[in-house]
Amino acid sequence: EDLLFVADIVTDDIKVFSDTSSSTFNGNTAPIRTITSADLNNPFGINFGSDDDLYVANNGNNNVVVFANASSLNGNVNATRIITSAAFINIFDVFVDSTDTMYVVDRNGFIFTFFDASTLNGVVQPDLTLTVPGATQLTAIAVDQAGTAYIVDASNNAVFSYDDIDLLNGVIAPDRTIQGANTQLSIPIRVFLVE
Repeated sequence: EDLLFVADIVTDDIKVFSDTSSSTFNGNTAPIRTITSADLNNPFGINFGSDDDLYVANNGNNNVVVFANASSLNGNVNATRIITSAAFINIFDVFVDSTDTMYVVDRNGFIFTFFDASTLNGVVQPDLTLTVPGATQLTAIAVDQAGTAYIVDASNNAVFSYDDIDLLNGVIAPDRTIQGANTQLSIPIRVFLVE
């Protein structure tokens, strides 16, 4: 659909830009739509799940809000679903994989895993909680088709990688850590995979 969704924490909204692959997508380009909602409060992380559902990690409310039919939303709307958990302390990102599993990144070193993301609503408990030992400021996650996760730690200038993330529960060391002078990482914030 050639759309770009941008979360803005100052205006607490999601701006949607079109024709992003066009050579004219440059400069002082206005969004074609703006999604506003009383349910948005410091939207730090955004990700699409199945069926055009937009998942938003609300750092200000420590919840995940979901907007259905996001590719056509415009104006002031209510979230279709609001997902909260007593486990959420300081959430920064959300990722929904192709198996409908939702991963929520908590800055304090936790990855909360929820199965059947498309059915979640209201107060829920994580199916799994991964504690990343030594993590100080987790900010983002991406999970590939094989279930390998890449988790960013901004303070440690590191990316932690776990195989089979959807099976992990408890305090578990990463399978791999990308860190050190050769990486040239300096306060990494986000991660994105191209497969």
